[in-house]
Amino acid sequence: MEADALLLAEATKKILGSLNTENNILTIDDGGSDETSASEKTMLNDGNIPEWAQLLEPVRKLPTNVGARIKRCIYDALNKGPPEWAKNILEHSISKEVYKGNASGPTKKAVLSVLADVYGESLPEET
Repeated sequence: MEADALLLAEATKKILGSLNTENNILTIDDGGSDETSASEKTMLNDGNIPEWAQLLEPVRKLPTNVGARIKRCIYDALNKGPPEWAKNILEHSISKEVYKGNASGPTKKAVLSVLADVYGESLPEET
């Protein structure tokens, strides 16, 4: 995480180096956090959603180019002992044949399909 912050700071310096910092404000939004909000956690706990599935929730909001963060969520969920069907899908999603660090669309799609099964939802159709 610190390495990412340092890289971002260095890139920001290079891009915005010519700006006068007294008059300019830079706001950076990473598009969401790794954690679900307190209200989401309360809702999930009240809905009797298994803990391993709750650990996969942040993947919904993560972009597919952050494969390491997606993979970390999967490992955390696997450590909580999901049922065999979910374990098989999740383990396959991080195998060498599916997982690509900077292009993790198939891995994320597998996680979303597991979550859809847990919640009894259907995945949206691709057009």
